[in-house]
Amino acid sequence: MLKKIMKKANEKKNQKGFTLIELLAVIVILAILAAIAIPSVTSIIHKQNDKAAVQDGLTIIHAAKLYVAENNITSSSNENDRTMDQSELKNYLENTNNKLPSEFSVKVEFDNTDKTKATYTITDEKLPSDLTDKTEQGLIKYNGGNPSTSTGS
Repeated sequence: MLKKIMKKANEKKNQKGFTLIELLAVIVILAILAAIAIPSVTSIIHKQNDKAAVQDGLTIIHAAKLYVAENNITSSSNENDRTMDQSELKNYLENTNNKLPSEFSVKVEFDNTDKTKATYTITDEKLPSDLTDKTEQGLIKYNGGNPSTSTGS
């Protein structure tokens, strides 16, 4: 009789698996972690997409600078400002992956006192809505750079 009781006790000890309570506890912990992590990851993705759009804007402004330099455009050749769009800058933008926006314009405002200096301002729908200063300096500052160390103006 004692052998039978011991045998049954050993059989119960060898059973493997998790209880329902243990499984529920793990599921609750995973749900809490997901509730915390998913909004954080989504926020990071949105911020990086905004920074990528701003970087594309900087690329477009640099293409406009190249265009102005190669075509000797100054305030004396036109009025004090000039607006360029994608048709004028397409040769200065490498658009192999179609990542750059198709609709944008760059306004160049020449300095009245120094004809070689200009301010470049971009208009583009893909730029973040909280970006107020759409000049080159503003774009650099938005992306966390130091606008005073930017080359050229």
